[in-house]
Amino acid sequence: MSVVVTLMLTSLAKLFSALGTAKVLDLPQALLPLTNRQSFWLVGLVELAIAADLILDKNPRRNLTLVMWLGCNFILYRAAAAILTVGKPCPCLGSLTEKLPLAPGVIDRILITVALYLFLGSLFFLVVPCKGELPKKSVQDVATGATDTATENTELNQLQSMDRSYE
Repeated sequence: MSVVVTLMLTSLAKLFSALGTAKVLDLPQALLPLTNRQSFWLVGLVELAIAADLILDKNPRRNLTLVMWLGCNFILYRAAAAILTVGKPCPCLGSLTEKLPLAPGVIDRILITVALYLFLGSLFFLVVPCKGELPKKSVQDVATGATDTATENTELNQLQSMDRSYE
């Protein structure tokens, strides 16, 4: 749920900014072949679509994969900006950044933390099975016929006790 709220807020900030009249919106984006306005529309709509999908689609693996993909893209964008020394904080929230009572550098660090939260959080839940979820057999286990020893022992004990009951 926290991811849905985060994506809704950041997407609305981008879409609100894209409607603005600031001249900077029509300048080329530093890393993408788009204007700032176009990139706000594109990323804002993608975030909104993923938030809607998280609400409507009940497939946890798909949802986690979407969030991980988005977080990975944010991290890659930030890494490219750092490598190419764009030199200014990410305009990720558009003109809303100017209205917040925080320094642009602080907002930039918060957004980096959000990108890491999206990526690492979803990666964690994709890799670590949730409580009550049975571990998946690996391809190697299936190929070699390996099974869970505890399950085998339980089944063997049940069969042996059934045999004794017929004697």
